[in-house]
Amino acid sequence: MVIFNFTDMKKIILPFIAASFAFAACQDIENYSPELQDVVLSATIEQEEETRTYMDEANKTLWSANDRIVAFVKSSNGQQYQIQSSYAGKTYADFSALTPGNSGNNALNHIVAYYPYGESVKCTASGDNYLLDVVLPSEQTYVAESFGNGSFPMAVASTDKNLTFKNVCGGIKLNFKGSAKVTSINIQGKNNEKLSGAAVVTVSSDGTDPVIAMASSASTSATLNCSSYVQLSESKATEFIISLPPVEFSKGFTVTVTDNENRTYTASTDKKNVVYRNSLLVMPAMTLVRDVTVADNLSGWTDVTANYGTLPDYLKIYKSPSYLEGVKAVVYIAVADVKKGARWDIYSAPVDKSATNGANGWLTTKLQDGWYFYTPSVIYEAQHYPPVLINGGYFYYEGGYNTASLATRNSLAPLAYNINYEYDSSSSICYPTRAAFLEYDDGSFDACWTYVLFNWYDHFIYPEPAPANNKKQPSISYPSGGKYFAAKTGIGGGPVLIDKGVIKNSWNAEMLSGISPTGRRPRTALGVTANKEIVFFAAEGDGMTSGVSGFTTSEVANILHDLGCVEAINLDGGGSTCMLVNGIETIQPSDGSQRAIASAVMLW
Repeated sequence: MVIFNFTDMKKIILPFIAASFAFAACQDIENYSPELQDVVLSATIEQEEETRTYMDEANKTLWSANDRIVAFVKSSNGQQYQIQSSYAGKTYADFSALTPGNSGNNALNHIVAYYPYGESVKCTASGDNYLLDVVLPSEQTYVAESFGNGSFPMAVASTDKNLTFKNVCGGIKLNFKGSAKVTSINIQGKNNEKLSGAAVVTVSSDGTDPVIAMASSASTSATLNCSSYVQLSESKATEFIISLPPVEFSKGFTVTVTDNENRTYTASTDKKNVVYRNSLLVMPAMTLVRDVTVADNLSGWTDVTANYGTLPDYLKIYKSPSYLEGVKAVVYIAVADVKKGARWDIYSAPVDKSATNGANGWLTTKLQDGWYFYTPSVIYEAQHYPPVLINGGYFYYEGGYNTASLATRNSLAPLAYNINYEYDSSSSICYPTRAAFLEYDDGSFDACWTYVLFNWYDHFIYPEPAPANNKKQPSISYPSGGKYFAAKTGIGGGPVLIDKGVIKNSWNAEMLSGISPTGRRPRTALGVTANKEIVFFAAEGDGMTSGVSGFTTSEVANILHDLGCVEAINLDGGGSTCMLVNGIETIQPSDGSQRAIASAVMLW
């Protein structure tokens, strides 16, 4: 699955549909017979001057073969008319009656008509208005760059023989890229908005727009069926148009795409979006990524969840096969599904702003009664027993322990920051941007690079790192794409291993040679899949188990990528590497016992 935040929405106005119904006899409506099966209705589609539509290459809306309408004359029972075959594909058409009318019990003072024909469509007079009982289809048929036949309703009420249909609904245009063969697309609002099923359309003869009200029994979803399949392209977006009643998606919506192998892809937004009558809400192009779970990629891994007592249903613990990346391995991963209620949090030693500048231009961290550095087991108890806990970011000692990695929680100002400068081999000062793993307030995740100035207020996020041995101090405009820091939860470390599904392993740009990135050591890492499964990673090393040395950062990136992670960073490793599940150690810490650490990451 892939989670998207839709932006840059556009509205495309659709044309009104005008139909001029010329009856054989020039008589007043009061004298019309309800049985008009021998009469031909002539319908013309009006193309208004500034309207835009993509229904055909000439920007026109056309009648289709087998189009049918229902007309009510003096009667609550409608008469069916079908387009004459020679008019398919034109903006105008003649319609021939297929069924006789029936006077019924309700005398109407207008001609009332509705497209598409439905046997269940009924008409009732209500003062100066007319109420049409209709059903919006829960399943629509895909037509390239258009609506499926019968899925975009129109209605009209008139006192004379010239009827101008108006569109009842609007729609949404989705644009997809990729390699998938799409068989269906389903849309559903996050606030249970009614999108298909029973409804009442109110029409009036005064020219006002029709209004549709969905019934309480209506469905909260609509589906576009694509027959056998529609093949997507990697280079050019394919359009899919779904008719919808005017609706405000107050909390956003979710689109679920199914392919010909019954695999699903999900796109979602939490932003408010509105579909207006007679318009299209156009979404930006997006590339579909297969809805893959970590469990799909665990060949050779062993589910050891039961070894650690009672854990939440959304949390699983796995042990690696004996070999990964061609070397002997002892690796544990914890996988937690955010969609099922999992969340993550951090513990960190805070920066004491009253302290003097420490080594490397940073600030010391301390308590009145001692340092904020504790072993994972102590943090586990102090944080009220999180189901899973791993060590967090980097720290160093120079006259006292100092945190060197970002830490933020509860959308507040960070407790600590990534260290902001280093020296190259010539002792020239450099300004690296360092890795951070963030969750934003909208629930999206990001592996990115950050920098903070000494004024504490200028804290930036970047989509790419500054160059290796960077001599220019970063700002909001350098490196490119910078924005001010904001995150609900975040932990620093480095390097970034995976960004937007692409392996980065940016240790050189981040000036992290001191972590032995090309040597095999115990490693800790943190990642997330497109399916919003958080992955905690801990690899044993340094010979604690015979023949198990650990991994390079490149190998860790490969493993996490194979598991399905699309964002991931490396955390502190070596003797700091530790994973507790219900307080029980998984790997053996390479110091022989747990090391006191500056920060920890927790799963709940």
